[in-house]
Amino acid sequence: MSRYDPARGDQLRSFIVEHRGEPVGYIQAWNDDREIVGIDIVLTPGRQNRGIGTEAVRCFAERLKAEGWHDIGLDPAIENSRAIRAFEKAGFTRTGRPIEPGHVWMAFDPAGAPS
Repeated sequence: MSRYDPARGDQLRSFIVEHRGEPVGYIQAWNDDREIVGIDIVLTPGRQNRGIGTEAVRCFAERLKAEGWHDIGLDPAIENSRAIRAFEKAGFTRTGRPIEPGHVWMAFDPAGAPS
């Protein structure tokens, strides 16, 4: 079964990430009627490690929060330390509730972001 199964009522919103007017990746928000909205992002290899993804995820999470979502998160693979650090910089903190085995659930908490 697809993670975004319309028969279950899943919602999916997709966007192209642009940097200086050039498409550099893809970001999406999904929810499955559990009061949680999740974010997924992928950047082209030449645009990684430049802070673009961190900024895109932070801005997207802030937009979702402004729309009324309270539980915003993402679930990188546990071994993806680079992504976890980037998401922490964007204002996400690790929680104790994994959604999928081998992943860590990170909730948006802008007050907990490192300065």
